[in-house]
Amino acid sequence: MSDRITQCQKRYTDLGGKFDRRVQLETHATVKKTDARVTETLAAVKEADARVKGIQDVQMEREINIWMDAPDTSPNFNAARKKHQPDTGSWFLDGLPFTRWMEHPDILLWLHGGPGCGKTILGAAAIQKVIDFCDSRASTGYASFFFDGRSAEAALLIHEKLVRSTIMQLAHRCDGIPVDLAEMYAKCDKGSRQPPIEMLEDTLLRIVDSFDDVYIVIDSLDECSERKDLLAWIRSMTSRASGKLHMMATSRSEPDIGRCLRSVMGLQDVLVIGSAIKADISTFLDTKLAVIEDWNEPGLKELVKDSLLDGSDGMFRWVALQIDELLECVSREELEKQLKSLPKGLDETYARILSRSARPKHLKMSLQCLAFSRRAMTIREIAEVATVDFDSFELPAYNGRLRYTDPSKVVNICYGLVTEIA
Repeated sequence: MSDRITQCQKRYTDLGGKFDRRVQLETHATVKKTDARVTETLAAVKEADARVKGIQDVQMEREINIWMDAPDTSPNFNAARKKHQPDTGSWFLDGLPFTRWMEHPDILLWLHGGPGCGKTILGAAAIQKVIDFCDSRASTGYASFFFDGRSAEAALLIHEKLVRSTIMQLAHRCDGIPVDLAEMYAKCDKGSRQPPIEMLEDTLLRIVDSFDDVYIVIDSLDECSERKDLLAWIRSMTSRASGKLHMMATSRSEPDIGRCLRSVMGLQDVLVIGSAIKADISTFLDTKLAVIEDWNEPGLKELVKDSLLDGSDGMFRWVALQIDELLECVSREELEKQLKSLPKGLDETYARILSRSARPKHLKMSLQCLAFSRRAMTIREIAEVATVDFDSFELPAYNGRLRYTDPSKVVNICYGLVTEIA
């Protein structure tokens, strides 16, 4: 009997020990989860505290957004990112000039080169680097703008729209409406009149000063219709926003832009040319050629690659257009013949596209409408141009029978000369 009691006591002790250990483990797990939630909450509070404080007024914020009428150039950014070829651009993004620009303010980074060399693609890659860097830094602001001479939107050509867009992008990084933006709104009688450019520029400067650091990337300076004003503003901003501003600009290597930017203290000049860009084009060609099944004869892809590399002169755009033209060849002999008569440069390439069009009349009409349109046109709208018959009467007349059965075919007619941006 005593043995039985002893066994029961031992079992009771064992069970008690297991229970205590289970309680300790569960308590530890609960405490650990609670600690994690507290840590996350503190991090969120810390991030909120780090954000630049503004005025909390949803109605005013909505009114200011409408009043500022800042253009959205994110479609240009998205289109450029879509064109980016993996494993290209590392010579720039990992290079010393870009690294120093990311780490140190008061550096104006100027990326420049000839047409079609990939400046916009590199600029968009730089913007993505900035976005990724700033996502975990609430007190750091960033903005970007794409001047676009191809667009029917006049807003993408004007210096003032750049300033407005930059103000609003930085405002969206704040916790509420920036005080300086609200003050400008109030001075303009709560949006009943528009501010002069000087007031916009001063407001932007003060908003920049409210952040720890600010990154601004501007693409295609040469496509701004008010280049003189734009360059003067860049020179002013880089001198007045001391210790905070990281500004980067891309453009063609044009003399007036070079003269102005080289007068800026802290300019870092990067020319897109030479072996680095040739290596990127080689990678681009390898990727394109790898998926073309029609050129699998021994040595044919190597011939195409060598010929395009030799004629590219650092222009991605030229290479892409040549590949599309070469794909129309039906035999090796025809392909080799065309490789021997490649156009020189983009201007000659575009001229050849126009001269070889299967529907030159429709192509001309579409390009004319795009050139004179006051806004960007949809594919369906461009296709609808074909319904205007200029030959039937003395005056142009509508003819629904000329309508495309598939509006998307207008993209093929205009291929190489028109860019679709979603």
